[in-house]
Amino acid sequence: RSNLSAPGARFSFDNRQKGLDGRIVYQAAYLAEAEDRFVVGRLQDPSGVSGKFLGHTLDARVRKWLVEDNLRLEVGASALFFGEYLKNVPDGPDGSRTLFGYTQLTASF
Repeated sequence: RSNLSAPGARFSFDNRQKGLDGRIVYQAAYLAEAEDRFVVGRLQDPSGVSGKFLGHTLDARVRKWLVEDNLRLEVGASALFFGEYLKNVPDGPDGSRTLFGYTQLTASF
C-alpha cells in the first residue's frame, strides 16, 4: 500500500487444544493527501475535491486443523464500506461497498 493511512484495531484468538485460531481486523483508510492516487483502485482526483476518506474495512479469518499438522480448513471474509472518496472520485466504483469471501483447504505433507 502506498499513500495511505489506515489506523485500526485487531483481535486475534488461538485455541491450540481445539486446533482453532482466527482474527478480526477493523481499519479506517485515508489517502495521505486528497490529490494522491489510490494505487490499489487505480483512481485519482488531481483536484482533491473527492476528499481523502476511502472507507472502513473489516476483515475476518478462522482456521481449523481437521487433521493436526496435515489438513487445515480456512474461511475468511472482507468488506470495504466506501467513504467519501470512493463515492465521489471520477470513474469510481458503483455501489456503497465491496464484499469478498473465500474458503481454503491446505494439505501439508
